[in-house]
Amino acid sequence: RLPRSARIYTGKVDLKSALEASSNPYFALLAGDYLKNPQELLTAASDLSFGRKTLIDLPGEIAGYLPQDIFYNKTGLYSFAIGQHTLVTTPLQAAVMLAAIANKGHILQPRILKAVYDNTHKIKQEILPKIKNRIFLPGPIRQMILQGMDLVVSGEKGNARVNAIKKFWGRPEQSKAYTAMAHQFVGKTSTAELMYNPDILPSATACLYKDTWFGAIAFDPASTRWEKPELVVVIFLKFGDSGTEAAPLAAQIVQKFRQLKEQNKI
Repeated sequence: RLPRSARIYTGKVDLKSALEASSNPYFALLAGDYLKNPQELLTAASDLSFGRKTLIDLPGEIAGYLPQDIFYNKTGLYSFAIGQHTLVTTPLQAAVMLAAIANKGHILQPRILKAVYDNTHKIKQEILPKIKNRIFLPGPIRQMILQGMDLVVSGEKGNARVNAIKKFWGRPEQSKAYTAMAHQFVGKTSTAELMYNPDILPSATACLYKDTWFGAIAFDPASTRWEKPELVVVIFLKFGDSGTEAAPLAAQIVQKFRQLKEQNKI
């Protein structure tokens, strides 16, 4: 049986609707039955920065881990295709991947920056991005991915649609603010399962817990749709329930970012 395949009412799906409804069977079958060789999935993951350090100028960064048994372990391949199995990654690596989609295939070098302004609040020196390399990402493919991620937030079956977020129940103002950002940011929910033992007793056994994620790409609302990326946000919550919980936090960060831009006339 495919991992997490018991969800009902999914129906017939394509790439966009699979992203919208977070269909695990779609991506498991895509990797297991469509790709000629599992190495293609490993190569794509490596190209997007997974399994290697991003080389950000901060101490203690880890490279993560890409599974190496998927050539003979079909169940492992199915699980790896949906971000499970022995995959280890960081929020920063996920941000680099999302930035590559936003920037039409450019893999950027993450850096810690400090902007210096003059008396008119203008940046004295323009800070240009450092591009490490570029992946093959045709425009139509990028559009399909972004359309699917847009449906996650704004679609009828989207995991991060406003009606699916419990935090908004009974909070019309927050719900309205989130809804107003429709099509201005796109995203994807994620749930990472792990066995963890919170008990110090040697006789205690580990239990299944979840870490929840939400990755978002915000675009300048004044620009042509999805042509001017503004901000990438990755939310990571320990011991959560689903990535739906993290989506409002990403939206609030985007809103705060825009407020700061407006206040500082950037």
